[in-house]
Amino acid sequence: MTGQVLPSRLVDPRKLSSLLKQKFGSRGVGYRVEMRHNTYRIYAQKQLSPKELNDCYYGQCR
Repeated sequence: MTGQVLPSRLVDPRKLSSLLKQKFGSRGVGYRVEMRHNTYRIYAQKQLSPKELNDCYYGQCR
């Protein structure tokens, strides 16, 4: 699994959760999320694309 880091103050947790469940399944088997020092660290079977990450930021249309 590879890790990606996102600043938590910019990310809408509902959008991030929805994206991860949609992409990797609602059971959470294909990914893991850690929050430390005001950052989300996402470990997943496959990296999320820049567009997918941008869609998780506050203020983005969904």
